Amino acid sequence: MKLFLVLIIAIIYTFESSNACTCVRRNPEQHYCQSEFVAVLKIGAHHEDKEIPGVEYEFEVKQVLRATEKGKKSLESNRLIISYSTEHLIDSCGIASLTEGQELIVTGDVDNNGNAHISSCNYHELWSDLKPELKAGFLGGYKCSTS
Repeated sequence: MKLFLVLIIAIIYTFESSNACTCVRRNPEQHYCQSEFVAVLKIGAHHEDKEIPGVEYEFEVKQVLRATEKGKKSLESNRLIISYSTEHLIDSCGIASLTEGQELIVTGDVDNNGNAHISSCNYHELWSDLKPELKAGFLGGYKCSTS
């Protein structure tokens, strides 16, 4: 009987966790090294995009701190995509909300259409609020392995 109860609880837990966020916890250095771009962006206007579906933000690049070739190209469009549905997300952690006029440090990825993309799984914080040791890391203090 105990085994049956444990099995039922395990099945329920598996079902519940399959609907949960799939973000892998990463520290700032891991975000820096594992993202396709790391940049300080000034967030501009936004509008909903029915094709994604999601929100598209305009932005001004203040500083690119690290980027792959794909990441650099995606930032040239000055548009950042945040998807609503998990079917369009690289991960399923939901939507990150951004405010016009904010200067944020953002780590992100490039979606299948070549767009800069973030979710709540990516690192994003007000640049002005960043602790000095984190700022130093993002400004080149973090060393990423090439393996």
